[in-house]
Amino acid sequence: MTEGWEKWITDLGAEPLGTLLHLGAGRGRLLETTCAADAERIVLVEPYQDDAAALVRRTAGDERVTVMPVAIGAKTGRANLHRFNMAALSSLRAPGALRELFPGLRETALVEVETLTAADLMKQLPAPDNRSDVLLLDTPGEEAEILKGLIAIDGLVRFRDIFLRTGRNALYEGGTGLPDLIALLRKEGFTPRRRCDTDPDFPELHFRIEPVVQNNRALCAELAETRGQLVAREARIAELETALDNALAEAKTKQTEMQDRFIALRSSEEKAKQDLSLALRLQSMRDADISALEKKYAEVLQQKESQDQLLRKLTARLSSAAKYLQQQELGEIRADDPQLEEKTAEPGEGNGRSRKAGGRK
Repeated sequence: MTEGWEKWITDLGAEPLGTLLHLGAGRGRLLETTCAADAERIVLVEPYQDDAAALVRRTAGDERVTVMPVAIGAKTGRANLHRFNMAALSSLRAPGALRELFPGLRETALVEVETLTAADLMKQLPAPDNRSDVLLLDTPGEEAEILKGLIAIDGLVRFRDIFLRTGRNALYEGGTGLPDLIALLRKEGFTPRRRCDTDPDFPELHFRIEPVVQNNRALCAELAETRGQLVAREARIAELETALDNALAEAKTKQTEMQDRFIALRSSEEKAKQDLSLALRLQSMRDADISALEKKYAEVLQQKESQDQLLRKLTARLSSAAKYLQQQELGEIRADDPQLEEKTAEPGEGNGRSRKAGGRK
Protein backbone atom coordinates (compact mmCIF):
# COMPACT_ATOMS: atom_id res chain seq x y z
CA MET A 1 0.00 0.00 0.00
CA THR A 2 1.47 3.35 -1.05
CA GLU A 3 1.94 6.17 1.41
CA GLY A 4 -1.06 8.44 1.76
CA TRP A 5 -4.47 8.73 3.37
CA GLU A 6 -5.45 5.14 2.73
CA LYS A 7 -2.41 3.77 4.54
CA TRP A 8 -2.58 6.30 7.35
CA ILE A 9 -6.25 5.54 8.04
CA THR A 10 -5.46 1.84 7.96
CA ASP A 11 -2.73 2.44 10.53
CA LEU A 12 -5.39 3.93 12.84
CA GLY A 13 -7.46 0.77 12.55
CA ALA A 14 -5.63 -0.89 15.42
CA GLU A 15 -7.08 1.57 17.96
CA PRO A 16 -10.73 2.34 18.75
CA LEU A 17 -11.98 5.65 17.39
CA GLY A 18 -14.95 7.82 18.24
CA THR A 19 -16.31 9.79 15.28
CA LEU A 20 -14.64 9.63 11.87
CA LEU A 21 -15.83 12.69 9.93
CA HIS A 22 -15.10 12.82 6.19
CA LEU A 23 -15.87 16.17 4.54
CA GLY A 24 -15.94 15.81 0.76
CA ALA A 25 -16.41 12.05 0.64
CA GLY A 26 -17.18 12.11 -3.13
CA ARG A 27 -18.31 8.77 -4.51
CA GLY A 28 -16.42 6.89 -1.81
CA ARG A 29 -12.81 6.60 -2.96
CA LEU A 30 -11.81 5.83 0.66
CA LEU A 31 -15.08 4.23 1.72
CA GLU A 32 -13.74 0.72 2.23
CA THR A 33 -10.78 2.04 4.22
CA THR A 34 -12.87 4.27 6.46
CA CYS A 35 -15.49 1.57 7.07
CA ALA A 36 -12.70 -0.85 8.01
CA ALA A 37 -11.59 1.48 10.82
CA ASP A 38 -12.71 0.62 14.34
CA ALA A 39 -14.84 3.76 14.60
CA GLU A 40 -17.94 4.17 16.73
CA ARG A 41 -19.49 6.51 14.14
CA ILE A 42 -18.66 7.37 10.53
CA VAL A 43 -20.12 10.57 9.07
CA LEU A 44 -19.76 11.11 5.31
CA VAL A 45 -20.51 14.63 4.05
CA GLU A 46 -20.98 15.06 0.29
CA PRO A 47 -23.01 17.88 -1.32
CA TYR A 48 -23.54 16.42 -4.77
CA GLN A 49 -26.80 14.45 -4.65
CA ASP A 50 -25.80 11.66 -7.03
CA ASP A 51 -22.58 10.97 -5.14
CA ALA A 52 -24.37 11.13 -1.76
CA ALA A 53 -26.99 8.66 -3.01
CA ALA A 54 -24.22 6.30 -4.11
CA LEU A 55 -22.68 6.49 -0.62
CA VAL A 56 -26.03 5.64 0.95
CA ARG A 57 -26.43 2.59 -1.25
CA ARG A 58 -22.91 1.33 -0.56
CA THR A 59 -23.18 1.70 3.23
CA ALA A 60 -26.77 0.51 3.64
CA GLY A 61 -25.71 -2.42 5.82
CA ASP A 62 -23.44 -0.44 8.17
CA GLU A 63 -25.37 1.17 11.02
CA ARG A 64 -22.35 3.23 12.02
CA VAL A 65 -22.47 5.28 8.80
CA THR A 66 -24.44 8.50 8.35
CA VAL A 67 -24.46 10.29 4.97
CA MET A 68 -25.16 14.03 4.96
CA PRO A 69 -25.90 15.50 1.49
CA VAL A 70 -24.66 19.03 2.28
CA ALA A 71 -21.70 21.30 1.61
CA ILE A 72 -19.80 22.97 4.45
CA GLY A 73 -19.22 26.66 3.83
CA ALA A 74 -19.47 30.21 5.10
CA LYS A 75 -23.22 30.19 5.78
CA THR A 76 -26.14 27.86 6.32
CA GLY A 77 -28.69 27.78 3.53
CA ARG A 78 -28.18 27.10 -0.13
CA ALA A 79 -25.31 27.85 -2.52
CA ASN A 80 -24.06 26.96 -6.00
CA LEU A 81 -21.65 24.08 -6.42
CA HIS A 82 -19.28 24.37 -9.39
CA ARG A 83 -19.07 20.93 -11.00
CA PHE A 84 -16.06 20.35 -13.26
CA ASN A 85 -15.09 17.69 -15.74
CA MET A 86 -12.53 16.74 -13.08
CA ALA A 87 -15.14 15.95 -10.36
CA ALA A 88 -12.63 15.80 -7.49
CA LEU A 89 -11.93 19.51 -7.99
CA SER A 90 -15.59 20.62 -7.66
CA SER A 91 -16.04 23.49 -5.22
CA LEU A 92 -18.38 26.16 -3.86
CA ARG A 93 -15.80 28.68 -5.11
CA ALA A 94 -15.11 29.69 -8.68
CA PRO A 95 -11.71 28.53 -10.02
CA GLY A 96 -8.81 30.95 -10.00
CA ALA A 97 -5.27 29.69 -10.57
CA LEU A 98 -6.83 26.26 -10.99
CA ARG A 99 -7.50 27.01 -14.66
CA GLU A 100 -3.80 27.77 -15.21
CA LEU A 101 -2.87 24.48 -13.53
CA PHE A 102 -5.41 22.53 -15.59
CA PRO A 103 -5.99 24.29 -18.93
CA GLY A 104 -8.51 21.62 -19.93
CA LEU A 105 -10.70 22.27 -16.90
CA ARG A 106 -14.34 22.82 -17.81
CA GLU A 107 -17.38 23.62 -15.67
CA THR A 108 -20.00 21.04 -16.52
CA ALA A 109 -22.77 22.24 -14.20
CA LEU A 110 -23.67 24.83 -11.58
CA VAL A 111 -25.72 22.91 -9.03
CA GLU A 112 -27.63 24.45 -6.13
CA VAL A 113 -26.90 22.51 -2.94
CA GLU A 114 -27.76 22.74 0.72
CA THR A 115 -25.03 24.23 2.93
CA LEU A 116 -24.14 24.24 6.61
CA THR A 117 -21.58 26.22 8.54
CA ALA A 118 -18.97 24.25 10.46
CA ALA A 119 -20.69 25.32 13.70
CA ASP A 120 -24.09 24.03 12.54
CA LEU A 121 -22.50 20.79 11.35
CA MET A 122 -20.96 20.17 14.79
CA LYS A 123 -24.37 20.62 16.41
CA GLN A 124 -25.59 17.59 14.48
CA LEU A 125 -22.73 15.37 15.60
CA PRO A 126 -22.88 13.33 18.79
CA ALA A 127 -20.90 14.65 21.73
CA PRO A 128 -17.31 13.41 21.91
CA ASP A 129 -16.47 10.57 24.29
CA ASN A 130 -13.19 9.17 25.57
CA ARG A 131 -12.33 7.85 22.11
CA SER A 132 -10.30 9.86 19.60
CA ASP A 133 -12.14 11.64 16.77
CA VAL A 134 -10.70 11.93 13.25
CA LEU A 135 -11.32 14.60 10.57
CA LEU A 136 -10.75 13.98 6.84
CA LEU A 137 -10.82 17.32 5.03
CA ASP A 138 -11.12 17.19 1.22
CA THR A 139 -13.11 20.34 0.36
CA PRO A 140 -11.28 22.23 -2.41
CA GLY A 141 -11.23 25.98 -1.74
CA GLU A 142 -13.17 25.76 1.58
CA GLU A 143 -10.43 24.36 3.84
CA ALA A 144 -9.61 27.63 5.62
CA GLU A 145 -13.29 28.58 6.02
CA ILE A 146 -14.06 25.23 7.65
CA LEU A 147 -11.00 25.22 9.92
CA LYS A 148 -11.66 28.79 11.09
CA GLY A 149 -15.29 27.94 11.68
CA LEU A 150 -14.29 25.01 13.89
CA ILE A 151 -11.70 27.10 15.73
CA ALA A 152 -14.31 29.80 16.43
CA ILE A 153 -16.46 27.32 18.38
CA ASP A 154 -13.48 25.48 19.89
CA GLY A 155 -14.55 22.46 17.88
CA LEU A 156 -11.26 21.66 16.23
CA VAL A 157 -9.74 20.42 19.47
CA ARG A 158 -12.11 17.44 19.61
CA PHE A 159 -10.18 15.88 16.70
CA ARG A 160 -6.92 14.21 17.59
CA ASP A 161 -6.04 13.50 13.92
CA ILE A 162 -6.69 15.69 10.87
CA PHE A 163 -6.10 14.42 7.33
CA LEU A 164 -5.85 17.25 4.80
CA ARG A 165 -5.80 17.15 1.00
CA THR A 166 -5.43 20.56 -0.60
CA GLY A 167 -3.74 22.52 -3.33
CA ARG A 168 -0.14 23.51 -2.86
CA ASN A 169 -1.17 27.07 -3.71
CA ALA A 170 -4.42 29.04 -3.54
CA LEU A 171 -6.28 27.68 -6.60
CA TYR A 172 -9.80 29.13 -6.03
CA GLU A 173 -11.12 32.65 -5.72
CA GLY A 174 -10.79 33.67 -2.04
CA GLY A 175 -9.10 30.36 -1.23
CA THR A 176 -6.00 29.68 0.92
CA GLY A 177 -2.75 27.92 0.02
CA LEU A 178 -1.14 25.04 1.88
CA PRO A 179 1.49 27.10 3.79
CA ASP A 180 -1.21 29.24 5.41
CA LEU A 181 -3.25 26.17 6.32
CA ILE A 182 -0.24 24.52 7.94
CA ALA A 183 0.45 27.70 9.93
CA LEU A 184 -3.19 27.86 11.02
CA LEU A 185 -3.12 24.26 12.25
CA ARG A 186 0.25 24.67 13.97
CA LYS A 187 -1.15 27.66 15.85
CA GLU A 188 -3.92 25.41 17.18
CA GLY A 189 -1.42 22.83 18.40
CA PHE A 190 -1.48 20.42 15.42
CA THR A 191 1.85 19.15 14.13
CA PRO A 192 2.38 17.67 10.61
CA ARG A 193 3.32 14.02 11.13
CA ARG A 194 3.29 12.68 7.59
CA ARG A 195 3.06 14.07 4.08
CA CYS A 196 2.49 12.46 0.70
CA ASP A 197 3.36 14.31 -2.53
CA THR A 198 2.32 11.60 -4.93
CA ASP A 199 0.22 14.35 -6.53
CA PRO A 200 2.59 17.32 -6.22
CA ASP A 201 -0.21 19.81 -6.92
CA PHE A 202 -2.51 18.34 -4.25
CA PRO A 203 -0.39 16.90 -1.42
CA GLU A 204 -1.92 14.88 1.39
CA LEU A 205 -0.97 15.57 5.01
CA HIS A 206 -1.60 14.00 8.40
CA PHE A 207 -1.71 16.33 11.45
CA ARG A 208 -1.96 15.27 15.06
CA ILE A 209 -2.58 17.52 18.00
CA GLU A 210 0.11 17.43 20.67
CA PRO A 211 -1.18 15.70 23.84
CA VAL A 212 0.06 18.59 25.96
CA VAL A 213 -1.88 21.03 23.80
CA GLN A 214 -4.98 18.85 23.88
CA ASN A 215 -4.78 18.49 27.64
CA ASN A 216 -4.20 22.21 27.96
CA ARG A 217 -7.24 22.89 25.79
CA ALA A 218 -9.28 20.52 27.91
CA LEU A 219 -8.10 22.25 31.06
CA CYS A 220 -8.82 25.65 29.54
CA ALA A 221 -12.29 24.49 28.59
CA GLU A 222 -12.81 23.13 32.10
CA LEU A 223 -11.48 26.37 33.56
CA ALA A 224 -13.80 28.39 31.35
CA GLU A 225 -16.70 26.23 32.43
CA THR A 226 -15.69 26.61 36.08
CA ARG A 227 -15.43 30.36 35.65
CA GLY A 228 -18.83 30.40 34.03
CA GLN A 229 -20.23 28.45 36.96
CA LEU A 230 -18.48 30.81 39.36
CA VAL A 231 -19.94 33.84 37.60
CA ALA A 232 -23.35 32.20 37.69
CA ARG A 233 -22.95 31.42 41.39
CA GLU A 234 -21.80 34.96 42.13
CA ALA A 235 -24.80 36.27 40.25
CA ARG A 236 -27.00 33.89 42.22
CA ILE A 237 -25.39 35.00 45.48
CA ALA A 238 -25.95 38.64 44.55
CA GLU A 239 -29.54 37.80 43.71
CA LEU A 240 -29.99 36.03 47.04
CA GLU A 241 -28.35 38.90 48.92
CA THR A 242 -30.70 41.34 47.24
CA ALA A 243 -33.63 39.09 48.11
CA LEU A 244 -32.35 38.86 51.69
CA ASP A 245 -32.01 42.64 51.97
CA ASN A 246 -35.53 43.04 50.62
CA ALA A 247 -36.81 40.41 53.04
CA LEU A 248 -35.07 42.08 55.99
CA ALA A 249 -36.44 45.47 54.98
CA GLU A 250 -39.91 43.97 54.66
CA ALA A 251 -39.52 42.20 58.00
CA LYS A 252 -38.40 45.46 59.64
CA THR A 253 -41.39 47.26 58.18
CA LYS A 254 -43.70 44.53 59.42
CA GLN A 255 -42.01 44.62 62.83
CA THR A 256 -42.64 48.37 63.03
CA GLU A 257 -46.25 47.81 62.00
CA MET A 258 -46.64 45.07 64.61
CA GLN A 259 -45.15 47.33 67.30
CA ASP A 260 -47.56 50.10 66.34
CA ARG A 261 -50.42 47.65 66.41
CA PHE A 262 -49.26 46.30 69.78
CA ILE A 263 -49.13 49.82 71.22
CA ALA A 264 -52.57 50.51 69.80
CA LEU A 265 -53.86 47.25 71.27
CA ARG A 266 -52.32 48.07 74.65
CA SER A 267 -53.97 51.46 74.54
CA SER A 268 -57.25 49.85 73.53
CA GLU A 269 -56.81 47.31 76.33
CA GLU A 270 -56.27 50.03 78.93
CA LYS A 271 -59.27 51.92 77.67
CA ALA A 272 -61.29 48.71 77.68
CA LYS A 273 -60.23 48.04 81.28
CA GLN A 274 -61.25 51.56 82.28
CA ASP A 275 -64.54 51.21 80.46
CA LEU A 276 -65.09 47.83 82.13
CA SER A 277 -64.34 49.25 85.57
CA LEU A 278 -66.74 52.10 84.97
CA ALA A 279 -69.35 49.68 83.66
CA LEU A 280 -68.90 47.47 86.73
CA ARG A 281 -69.30 50.47 89.03
CA LEU A 282 -72.37 51.58 87.13
CA GLN A 283 -73.74 48.04 87.27
CA SER A 284 -73.14 47.92 91.03
CA MET A 285 -74.86 51.26 91.46
CA ARG A 286 -77.72 50.13 89.27
CA ASP A 287 -78.05 46.90 91.22
CA ALA A 288 -78.07 48.89 94.49
CA ASP A 289 -80.66 51.25 93.09
CA ILE A 290 -82.79 48.34 91.89
CA SER A 291 -82.50 46.69 95.32
CA ALA A 292 -83.51 49.92 97.03
CA LEU A 293 -86.38 50.39 94.61
CA GLU A 294 -87.52 46.82 95.14
CA LYS A 295 -87.45 47.37 98.92
CA LYS A 296 -89.26 50.67 98.56
CA TYR A 297 -91.78 49.05 96.26
CA ALA A 298 -92.38 46.28 98.79
CA GLU A 299 -92.95 48.90 101.50
CA VAL A 300 -95.33 50.80 99.23
CA LEU A 301 -97.22 47.60 98.45
CA GLN A 302 -97.45 46.85 102.16
CA GLN A 303 -98.70 50.37 102.89
CA LYS A 304 -101.16 50.07 100.02
CA GLU A 305 -102.44 46.76 101.38
CA SER A 306 -102.89 48.31 104.85
CA GLN A 307 -104.64 51.30 103.36
CA ASP A 308 -106.82 49.04 101.26
CA GLN A 309 -107.84 47.08 104.35
CA LEU A 310 -108.56 50.31 106.25
CA LEU A 311 -110.47 51.67 103.29
CA ARG A 312 -112.61 48.53 103.14
CA LYS A 313 -113.41 48.88 106.83
CA LEU A 314 -114.21 52.58 106.47
CA THR A 315 -116.37 51.87 103.47
CA ALA A 316 -118.40 49.34 105.46
CA ARG A 317 -118.79 51.76 108.38
CA LEU A 318 -119.67 54.63 106.12
CA SER A 319 -122.24 52.46 104.44
CA SER A 320 -123.78 51.60 107.80
CA ALA A 321 -123.68 55.22 108.91
CA ALA A 322 -125.31 56.32 105.69
CA LYS A 323 -127.99 53.72 106.14
CA TYR A 324 -128.51 54.83 109.72
CA LEU A 325 -128.81 58.46 108.77
CA GLN A 326 -131.27 57.54 106.07
CA GLN A 327 -133.41 55.61 108.54
CA GLN A 328 -133.21 58.41 111.06
CA GLU A 329 -134.43 60.84 108.51
CA LEU A 330 -137.31 58.57 107.67
CA GLY A 331 -138.18 58.05 111.38
CA GLU A 332 -137.79 54.36 111.26
CA ILE A 333 -135.04 54.07 113.80
CA ARG A 334 -136.03 52.43 116.98
CA ALA A 335 -134.35 53.48 120.13
CA ASP A 336 -134.15 49.95 121.49
CA ASP A 337 -132.64 48.44 118.37
CA PRO A 338 -129.65 46.58 119.73
CA GLN A 339 -128.01 46.09 116.33
CA LEU A 340 -127.94 49.77 115.56
CA GLU A 341 -126.55 50.60 118.92
CA GLU A 342 -123.93 47.96 118.50
CA LYS A 343 -123.01 49.21 115.07
CA THR A 344 -122.94 52.85 116.01
CA ALA A 345 -120.82 52.16 119.07
CA GLU A 346 -117.91 50.80 117.08
CA PRO A 347 -116.21 54.02 115.97
CA GLY A 348 -115.51 55.15 119.57
CA GLU A 349 -116.88 55.21 123.02
CA GLY A 350 -117.41 58.93 123.04
CA ASN A 351 -119.58 58.70 119.98
CA GLY A 352 -121.53 55.77 121.56
CA ARG A 353 -122.23 57.69 124.61
CA SER A 354 -123.41 60.60 122.56
CA ARG A 355 -125.75 58.35 120.54
CA LYS A 356 -127.21 56.83 123.75
CA ALA A 357 -127.69 60.17 125.27
CA GLY A 358 -129.44 61.28 122.21
CA GLY A 359 -131.62 58.13 122.29
CA ARG A 360 -132.72 58.90 125.72
CA LYS A 361 -133.89 62.23 124.73
